[in-house]
Amino acid sequence: LTTGARAVIVPHDTARNPEAMWHLLKQEEVTLLSQTPSMFRELVGHGPGTDAPDADADADVQGLPDLRWIVFGGEALEPKHVQPWFDRYPDAHTQLINMYGITETTV
Repeated sequence: LTTGARAVIVPHDTARNPEAMWHLLKQEEVTLLSQTPSMFRELVGHGPGTDAPDADADADVQGLPDLRWIVFGGEALEPKHVQPWFDRYPDAHTQLINMYGITETTV
């Protein structure tokens, strides 16, 4: 924040609605997303390039071009949790970072 960045506080209803979350991330040009693996699966499952009925057809096919990092925590992360991201957005430059661990080592 001291270098000019800003925090986007996600409203509770938006965080639980993958389509609304996708729209917020795109609209706010989010560069770093902190996410649990289970919510990430929901987000990717409803993004552009999916067959989900509520997928945003007008969204950029490249996904979220401003998103540089996705940091995972709160749950164990397995390759199967992130594979859909790589399958749908192979040209994305986003780095996925697993920060899961016992509390005593991450604090």
